[in-house]
Amino acid sequence: MRKQLSYFLARSQIPLQWVHSNGDAPSENIAEEGSEPDVPPPVQPDDILAALGNQSLSKHFRNFGKAVGVFEPKSAEDIYKLHLEAGRSSATAPTMNSYRENLATTYVNAFVNAGFGNDKLLVEAAEGESWIYKNKDTGMKAATASIGMSLLWDGENGIDQIDKYSYSSEEQIKAGALLATGILHAGIRGEPDLAWALLEDHVQSQSKSLKIAAMMGTAVSHANWRREDIATVMLGHIAEETSIEISAMAALTCGFTFVGSGDGEISNTILQALMEWEEKELDSEWAIFYGVALGLIFMGTLFKLSSPISLTPCINITSS
Repeated sequence: MRKQLSYFLARSQIPLQWVHSNGDAPSENIAEEGSEPDVPPPVQPDDILAALGNQSLSKHFRNFGKAVGVFEPKSAEDIYKLHLEAGRSSATAPTMNSYRENLATTYVNAFVNAGFGNDKLLVEAAEGESWIYKNKDTGMKAATASIGMSLLWDGENGIDQIDKYSYSSEEQIKAGALLATGILHAGIRGEPDLAWALLEDHVQSQSKSLKIAAMMGTAVSHANWRREDIATVMLGHIAEETSIEISAMAALTCGFTFVGSGDGEISNTILQALMEWEEKELDSEWAIFYGVALGLIFMGTLFKLSSPISLTPCINITSS
């Protein structure tokens, strides 16, 4: 019963510190004034921690896929059902050479084979024949990132598949590998935290593309973790960045990591950053992510401000 409940809590992405204490860390829960202090959560055994961290999710998902007969990999042609179009000859069949067609195939392949780790375009492709190299520019990033979708939750084998692309001379492929790392570990919690260990250095990268990819990967892999160490890093980028792209993406990462927390320090930092940008920056499409971040932080919460805050400098964000 405890293990089943742990699976439910893991599926709901309940912060681990709410139900498990490492024995020396104080509880994050704060008792109301005049009430008894909260009792720290118990120290959970390893099998319960594994269930709370979704650490066997990949194995269970693949076993389920085999049981219901959907484990075999599907190609884009299977989904498009081109063979049902009567009268279509090979001469008139669509080619997959254009950027948009290849990008569509990337997404189709990622979603229909998500979690099974056996798609033919990327994971099972022969050396040098990966679908990645049939794309260009951001299409290469999307294709590389989709490896994380195919190998979803399989941290043990997925890292080996993704790691080889993190050393590519193509920056788009390296950025895609960082995204793939985050997607791969989405919802998986445990020690050590491999996702943050692999992404943390790239959050400080000199390359804007790699920095944004690392932040996006962190947002996906640490949704509702409420990790103070990640917040510390991101708050520095929100407040000090000279690029609104990086600052807004750091805000969004905080939004995902502290979803529903109502965290005052993070929200105040975001609001302060908004009020300091010039009007031309607020006209950028990136400014919208500040609003999304604030929405995530206060999702499902009831709160009141201790003092009024003027949002006049931020009005343009709604018209972007």
